[in-house]
Amino acid sequence: MTLKAAAIRPLLTLVLVALTALAAAFDPVSGDFSRASSSDIRVMSWNVEKKFRPTGDVDELAAIERVLTAIQPDVIVFQEIVPSDTEADLKTLLETQTGGTWYVHRGISDGFNRNLVASRYPLSMQITDVIPSTGLRGVTAALVDLPDATYGSSDLYIMGLHLKSGGTTSDEEQRQAGADAIINWIRDIQTDGGNITLPHSTPIVWAGDFNIDFNDAGNEDPYHTSRTLVTGDIYDEATWGADFAPDWDGTAATDAAPYDHTSGWSRTQPATANPSSRLDRIYYTDSAMRVKSTFILNTTTMTSGALTAAGLQAGDTDRDVDGPDHLPLVADFALGRDPNPVAQLVINEFSYDDVGADDRTFVEFKNIGGRPLNLDAPVDYLFLRTGNSVATSEPGSHNIAGSWDLVGVIPPGGIFVLYDDGDQSAGIEATIEANLPAIQRMKNSTFTLNNGPNAGFALVTRERTGKSTTQDHLIEAYIHAYDGVATSHFIKTNSTSPLVIELTGNQLGGVLSNDNTISRRVGDRTLNDYSDWVIGDVATPGLVNNTASASPDAVPATEVALAAGEVLINEIDYDDPGADDESFIELFNVSGRTIVLSDIEVLATENGSIKRNYKLGYGTLADGARWVLGTGTDSASVAGSVDETMVFGGETIDFLENGANDGVALRLVASPSTLIDSVSYAGSGAHPTGAPASGNAGTDDSATSGMSLSRWPDGANTFDNAADFSWLAATPGTANPLVPVELDMFLVD
Repeated sequence: MTLKAAAIRPLLTLVLVALTALAAAFDPVSGDFSRASSSDIRVMSWNVEKKFRPTGDVDELAAIERVLTAIQPDVIVFQEIVPSDTEADLKTLLETQTGGTWYVHRGISDGFNRNLVASRYPLSMQITDVIPSTGLRGVTAALVDLPDATYGSSDLYIMGLHLKSGGTTSDEEQRQAGADAIINWIRDIQTDGGNITLPHSTPIVWAGDFNIDFNDAGNEDPYHTSRTLVTGDIYDEATWGADFAPDWDGTAATDAAPYDHTSGWSRTQPATANPSSRLDRIYYTDSAMRVKSTFILNTTTMTSGALTAAGLQAGDTDRDVDGPDHLPLVADFALGRDPNPVAQLVINEFSYDDVGADDRTFVEFKNIGGRPLNLDAPVDYLFLRTGNSVATSEPGSHNIAGSWDLVGVIPPGGIFVLYDDGDQSAGIEATIEANLPAIQRMKNSTFTLNNGPNAGFALVTRERTGKSTTQDHLIEAYIHAYDGVATSHFIKTNSTSPLVIELTGNQLGGVLSNDNTISRRVGDRTLNDYSDWVIGDVATPGLVNNTASASPDAVPATEVALAAGEVLINEIDYDDPGADDESFIELFNVSGRTIVLSDIEVLATENGSIKRNYKLGYGTLADGARWVLGTGTDSASVAGSVDETMVFGGETIDFLENGANDGVALRLVASPSTLIDSVSYAGSGAHPTGAPASGNAGTDDSATSGMSLSRWPDGANTFDNAADFSWLAATPGTANPLVPVELDMFLVD
């Protein structure tokens, strides 16, 4: 078949556009606040302390403008707007600062301030309070008319709140009444008739300054505002009706829990480098919408480079300079339920005793769920340790010798490491910090583990049940350096309502006598059970553990294991002129859902045999996204496109062989017999037994630079390499070109 030049020129134009377009990447640490998708709905909440007003201070308004420009929200819930400022003036100010058209709706004035809901899209069904009335500043709510072309018939119901501040009993009572009223209104929304009815599964967001646990002091018993807003546990049922789970599916609401990507903290007030209170929240109905990304913007923690990239200044959110006294918090939403299983933290690896002086002590945790895990909010995670010789019967008081409140965020499949900033971890510290970003590690000068005998530790979540009361909930606990004598040992935690943990059976063990570690086998998901661990494994802090489970546990029912063809080897460059420096492998997620990268193992194959393997690191890959793997020695010229350099156990992987019948395959870590893709080049003999594909993808010409073996059209897959691959211009990390090299002969001037 011959293509005419007239038909090819439009294709070439599209190719050039694709190659020159710069793709934004959400990376708040670097100052990039781009959305994962242009269709994500960005909701922002900000208590602006009366500084956002048409006649405000010039410097303060300039700071707010820079923040709004960096964030580019679709919907904003402002608190503390000056009561006398009109909707028309506020609309004009927003449009002047950010451009485009805004729709605004003011709430009730308390004589000092009021709320404001602002939207890029039209608003309807506006109210300034619910029925019955909450009083004070009411509830500022409206239906956001999302564009039908993008979101179909779905709209978004937004409620802006600013509950009573202060720590007195009266303040607590007023906050509780506000929470009760919100839950009753959500019941009205979801029930036919009444004061308001919305179509089933309309996404609902309630956001604002809730003053919850004022100054981090906890609720005053019997009030429980924070619990009410999530579970629907109404305190004053005589006024507000019976309890009502606020999500459409009859379950609790979800706390988006945005966080500062630099520090890991979820606190929002005061607006300084280390806020102490999480007064501001964004709640939503997760049966109808899902969070794609969240962040708190804190210019006091950002680097100068990140500030420059975002167009911000260090004082923009600092109250001591030009900012308000609260930080802005943001959540990006997509419609529909999150298909990934909830986050789940486990203890994954630890080291407590080395040959000679102990200098390799650490504890590693892993998120084996399918969603990000914020260690600070809405659930607070703590690691506790005992001394040696843990009691063999319940102790009279707590026996905790060390307690660390974990702070950070772990992506699905990701790792978090707790270690010492002194001699206890000196021998492993550099490795940990090279393997993990700052937000996935915590260095603490007091951290250590005892050498035993019979030393214990526990991973718990700690719930604040009142102003001065806490309760721990067990995730995992173990005895290490077990002497094999007593069959039970007891840990009693140091919360005000202590948790008593009896450790027995497979929770007892972990005897080390060398520089190795105790590590969970890859694929093991069982809690409180050493039976599928390796006692004396090679240390891999921050990386996938060395040893796979012979009997991996089934993934949660809500998590679908990858099948053949759902992740593709989409492009390979393995040979170029002279010394190879353009090598890479591009993976392409076509599964229709976000996947966990650490589920996948890359194999180097030759003549049907597996030469070596590389387990992918931590993180996720969204549907339709690409992941570029590079080598340590021959990817220099494409280093800017590489997402992950293949290094395992400290050894650089450089397995892109140039010979005949070489190839690459992908398989599941937890199910080594399950191959999900394979490519054979310079011959069809590299596909291993059980591979889903066959055929020869072609040969990469070593005399030509900038070319690769690529699926054509982009992402094409018939499981026949010969049919699916062409020799194209290399495009690591972006879509493959529309025109293969073979069509050059048809181009005319």
